[in-house]
Amino acid sequence: MLAEQIREILEDRVLVRPTDGKMILRERQASMEFEVADMPPSVTTIDINQLVGRRGGSLPGVRNGPWKRHCDYLLVCEAEDGEIAIFVELKKTLNQDKRRGIDQLRRSLPLLEYLRSVCQVHSQMKTATSKVHERYFLIGEKNDERLDKQLLRPNRPLPTEAPENIKVNTFVGPRVRFDLLRSA
Repeated sequence: MLAEQIREILEDRVLVRPTDGKMILRERQASMEFEVADMPPSVTTIDINQLVGRRGGSLPGVRNGPWKRHCDYLLVCEAEDGEIAIFVELKKTLNQDKRRGIDQLRRSLPLLEYLRSVCQVHSQMKTATSKVHERYFLIGEKNDERLDKQLLRPNRPLPTEAPENIKVNTFVGPRVRFDLLRSA
């Protein structure tokens, strides 16, 4: 229900739509593409850079600083007991940018809360009682800039970390199935 309500309030340029059951997520600065396979059409995918704007990523009155950092994408879908919000940060090389990526994921939660609040007001508080389960993913093309080939099979997660009171799942590779993002 939240995913559907978010689609109602956001402009089309902010939403990323699946094509033939797959979604391509892009990190333009790193010239990186990542595919999410087996993507249900009911999932709402938000390009956070399009939502907040490239020039700062927050309200225009907020000073520049770490509080303007955010992840690249937010995927919202229904769950049996509420909603699932999947935050995705794309990095070309994980070892190099891991700490910053985790910080960007952690600082993205207020964007979800804002969208949820707008939807609650729009629908006369119907979504107020739904539980939102957050998932955080740091996804890279490779784990180390010195290695071209990874020892991991596609769709296999690296160990998770729990810094700053969030559980961050890490994937390396060019694609992942949506059900792995949803169930992590």
